[in-house]
Amino acid sequence: MDEKLTIWETEGPKERVRRNVKCRKLDLKKFVRQNTEIIIRSMALLCAVLVFASGMAVRLLTEKRLREEFAETLAAERFRVEQDTIARVKEQYGINAQNAEKTLIEEQAKIVTKVLYPMRNNREVGLHLACWAVFNRVDHLRYSDDLLSVCSADQAFMGWSENNPVLEDLYNIALEEVTRWHSGVRPMDTGYVYLYWTPNEIYLFDDYGHKLFESDWSKYIDSLS
Repeated sequence: MDEKLTIWETEGPKERVRRNVKCRKLDLKKFVRQNTEIIIRSMALLCAVLVFASGMAVRLLTEKRLREEFAETLAAERFRVEQDTIARVKEQYGINAQNAEKTLIEEQAKIVTKVLYPMRNNREVGLHLACWAVFNRVDHLRYSDDLLSVCSADQAFMGWSENNPVLEDLYNIALEEVTRWHSGVRPMDTGYVYLYWTPNEIYLFDDYGHKLFESDWSKYIDSLS
């Protein structure tokens, strides 16, 4: 008669769990010993990413707050400068406030026309966009708040000359944008103070390399209709 072999289990479920946990701990320690350098580099990279992400978050919040404060300061400064300029024009020409502003706009349009003259063969949409390189500088704290001073500054704009002719088609473009600017409209951030020119293209860019192309200006104009 065959004898039945009985296997006695000396280890219960709890003991098996403890043994498995112990084995995993040993495996983890072994892995750490074998890959210490990789782990250190990974932790350093993770820390760097966290620091960078934290810095970017703080920067974005700070930039937002500064932009809001700058917008308020800009509006107040624009109002002050315009009122001072209108007062000087009234005093010089003896005309009322409405006519003084009209005269100011027309004179500023003539100045901007002289900026556009070297670019006269470019597309009209690019010339409209180019006007705002001037206005953005006037409104920017880094530049003079006087339009003539901004336009006539050394090497500020390609081909600028006080003697550039005031062509009618260019004047109409400048007058439209100067009027828009005086109305308080701001199609873009004042940071776009640099003008890039080629015979085929005009665009604006800021200190961070952000660009505004002729196509962006066309979309803005379309959005007004």
